[in-house]
Amino acid sequence: MASHIKETLKKFFKKKDEEVKKYEIIGRKIEQILDEETKKYIHISSASEKEVVFVSDASSATYNFNLKKDELLKEIRKEFPKIKNLKVRIENG
Repeated sequence: MASHIKETLKKFFKKKDEEVKKYEIIGRKIEQILDEETKKYIHISSASEKEVVFVSDASSATYNFNLKKDELLKEIRKEFPKIKNLKVRIENG
């Protein structure tokens, strides 16, 4: 039983490491493409195999994000070809 728990933990930590790397890579792409003002208000909410969801604190940042969305998706797909879509939602307060 202990070896089963050990294997389960290994798989869990491997998956978490992969998720952290994914967020870091996407974060670097955001740094490269978005302007400073937009980056203040746009944050990654989640990243699945096929979609990345961002959260915006300001509608103007959402507008600016949407102007760069295609370029950002193209750059992200260089690292993660299965990602097909970027979404952004506005959160108030």
